[in-house]
Amino acid sequence: MNEIDKFLNTQQSKLLTHIGEVFSGKTTRSGTLEFVDQVLDDWSDFAAGRNLRQPDRRERTFWYALYILEEIAEFPPQRKPDPFMEMIKQNLVRVAVVLRNRGELPMEFFATRPGEEPDFGFDPSRDLDLDLDLAFDLDREISEVASSDKETFH
Repeated sequence: MNEIDKFLNTQQSKLLTHIGEVFSGKTTRSGTLEFVDQVLDDWSDFAAGRNLRQPDRRERTFWYALYILEEIAEFPPQRKPDPFMEMIKQNLVRVAVVLRNRGELPMEFFATRPGEEPDFGFDPSRDLDLDLDLAFDLDREISEVASSDKETFH
C-alpha cells in the first residue's frame, strides 16, 4: 500500500463516519465545514513537497464524497425539500456505499484532487461513447420547456 492509499484509508473512515452523522443529525453545518477544512488541511500537509501519482477513480470517489458533503453543508436551509438537494443527498449516499466498498467513482461523477489541474482534453463523445445528437436534442427540449414556462424559472 502506498502513502496516498494509507492517507486515504485513514481519512475514509472519518469521512464515512461524518457522512453518517450528517444524515442522523448528529452534526451541524459548521461542524461539517470544519471537518472538510480539516481533511483539506491534512491533505495539504501530506502532499507538500511530494511527487504524487495521478489520482485513480477510487481516489476520486473519496474527493467526490468530501466535496458533496461540503456542498450539502453550504446549501442554505429550505422550508420544504429542495429537489436539487435531494438529488445531491442521494448521490452522496450512493457514493458513500461505493467508498465503503473501496470502489471506483461511477463514470457519471467526477472530482479532482485538491491542487490537481483537471484534464480538459476529455472528449465525452470519445471517452464515454455518448450519442451527442441525443444530448443536443435534450438541451433543445429543456430550452423549449424553460421558455414556454417563464414563471417556473424566475
